[in-house]
Amino acid sequence: MIKILITGPGTFTTKSRDLPVEGQEYILENALDGSSAQNKATHALIQEYFKSGCYSDNANTWLELKEFLKRRIGEGFETFLYFDKDDVASGLQESKLYLDIPEHIRKSKNRTSFIKGKLKSWSEYTQKQRREFIDNLLAEMGTAQVQTPKFYEIIAGMEGNNDSVGKTRSE
Repeated sequence: MIKILITGPGTFTTKSRDLPVEGQEYILENALDGSSAQNKATHALIQEYFKSGCYSDNANTWLELKEFLKRRIGEGFETFLYFDKDDVASGLQESKLYLDIPEHIRKSKNRTSFIKGKLKSWSEYTQKQRREFIDNLLAEMGTAQVQTPKFYEIIAGMEGNNDSVGKTRSE
């Protein structure tokens, strides 16, 4: 991967050992945002995790599994929406912190009917948050003993070993 710093109109300096090749086209991504490579790797890993059946979440699709994972090993909820049936006039309320929701709602037997968390969108994750999520996902998949050929293929692709992309571990 080539990393560059834009220093002015039409000028840049390289921040990596590799240099851009004259005449070759590159797709420029902001290094602080999550990259498309991280996006592809994460979705491939989650899909393989789902196909393996080694996860413990009650997910019926890989997208549901993704939501469970974002809650448990990712950035989690960015806000909470709640409704206070004792104060109907105030309508739907929003809270940044779960503890800011009135205690009588949080301790209610039916709290899941009155409180909904809004998960941080994957598109809003920074590059660092995505990297941490991928690290956590790989650790969890290792603990769950995912050992499919596709899992090893994805890891090889992430490590830059393009010779093994499309091949299974036994080939």
